[in-house]
Amino acid sequence: WRQAQDLSEQMLELSERKNDVGYQLEGHRALGMTLLWRGELRRAHERFELGYNAYNPEQHHRHAVVYGNDPGVACLAHGGYVLSVLGHLEQALAHGAKAVALARRQAHPFSVVQALIYCAFIHHTRREPQQVLKFAKESMRLAREHGFPFWLAEARMMDGWAQCEQGAACAGLAQLQQGFTEFLDTGALMDRPRWLSVLAEAHARCNQPDAGLRALTEGLIVVDET
Repeated sequence: WRQAQDLSEQMLELSERKNDVGYQLEGHRALGMTLLWRGELRRAHERFELGYNAYNPEQHHRHAVVYGNDPGVACLAHGGYVLSVLGHLEQALAHGAKAVALARRQAHPFSVVQALIYCAFIHHTRREPQQVLKFAKESMRLAREHGFPFWLAEARMMDGWAQCEQGAACAGLAQLQQGFTEFLDTGALMDRPRWLSVLAEAHARCNQPDAGLRALTEGLIVVDET
């Protein structure tokens, strides 16, 4: 993450020297995402806001094809998640809704799924399982349709958590475990502690405290290692 932050800062410096708004936008997005996963939430929020303020959908919609997802959607979705973790829950909802609306207008499937799954994350922070389930189900459907295994895994885990919260604890735990296995199968390393904590909560719902403690222990080891 330190190397990623250094590269993001270099990208911003280059964009400023060239006075290229498109590069500035991508630099803010990259630095915001790096700061988010390093736990520097307020600084991450600032970068996402700067990125979104630089975004012009008419000029920058091609970035979705060149770089893989729409940068305006990415800044709104990640920014909304950061706001939810910081406790600004109504602002988080507004950012999430804007991200989904923008992604649908741009008709870019990867960006649509990203916006939907981050709305699920926001509602997870708000402990709203019915809303999580709604966004997770659509995310899963689109991820299957377009072949996005990472998003499918994360949506499945959100679906499992929502089932646990709505009284189907054992079925939800099974869904969570499948999603976590699929998540690891993608080669993803980031965000494992969060998912392990969600798994631990589900184990507790199923009266499996030892399994829950093992998940938490594994998560703490990952935190120490990274």
